Amino acid sequence: SSFMDLSADGCMGDVQFTRYEPLGVVACIAPFNFPFDTLTQKVAAALVMGNSVVIKPPTDVTLSLIRYTELLIEAGVPGDVAQIVTGHGADVGDMVVRSEKVDAVSFTGSTEVGIEICRNSAPYLHRMIMELGGNDPFVIFGDADLDHAVQECWMRLRNCGQTCCASKRYIVHNSVKDAFAEK
Repeated sequence: SSFMDLSADGCMGDVQFTRYEPLGVVACIAPFNFPFDTLTQKVAAALVMGNSVVIKPPTDVTLSLIRYTELLIEAGVPGDVAQIVTGHGADVGDMVVRSEKVDAVSFTGSTEVGIEICRNSAPYLHRMIMELGGNDPFVIFGDADLDHAVQECWMRLRNCGQTCCASKRYIVHNSVKDAFAEK
């Protein structure tokens, strides 16, 4: 039999449950593109689960995320629960991910930097939440709505192409490739 007999070894009558608990301190490292949106995803999830956050903004977008942190505090998040630390990523970001006081790291950015963060966090066994530089394909089948497909392709040009979830390659079925290219 492939099922597990839960009555074996005196387990009959036991109650099993899952309890969700905060991790502790989550380092939220935001990218230069879409910093508010990306940071909000990280911070909201961490705070809702009862964690504290240390926000590390990108070097080029510090003022807007300082204001973001101020708004969190004005909204009632205690100052010792939401903090921000600014500075160059290779210095300050490295210091944050090498801290034994951090319990998890949430990072959005390049694969190269993600690998470095994992290396620097390894001695502390931080939980890692990574959204790294993807290579998302856009597949267009023979029965696709080509007008809609063409509209979706423009996403690649938004924000100077600096959008991690925008398709980077297009796979088009031979039966519609000419019509797609023309549109």
